Parts: sequence; structure tokens; C-alpha cells
Amino acid sequence: SVADMLKGHINMGIARFVMASLLTLATCLGIVAAMSVTGIWGWAI
Repeated sequence: SVADMLKGHINMGIARFVMASLLTLATCLGIVAAMSVTGIWGWAI
């Protein structure tokens, strides 16, 4: 995304950054939700 912004494609760079942020946030929320539903926190079994 940084390379796109350097080439002048600001919108594409921002769009990719936002998509990556949303995917990361969704993954974190999914992990937290799964742990809260199953009652398992951390890596301990």
C-alpha cells in the first residue's frame, strides 16, 4: 500500500490499509468471541 501511495495512488493505498485493518480487527474479534463462548482463554488446554 505504501508503494501505491508513493506512485500517486492515494485512494488505493488507503483502501488497502483499511481492508487490512478491518481483516485484522475481525480476526481479533472472532478469536475473542470464540474464547468467550468456549470459556477457554489463552493457549492453555
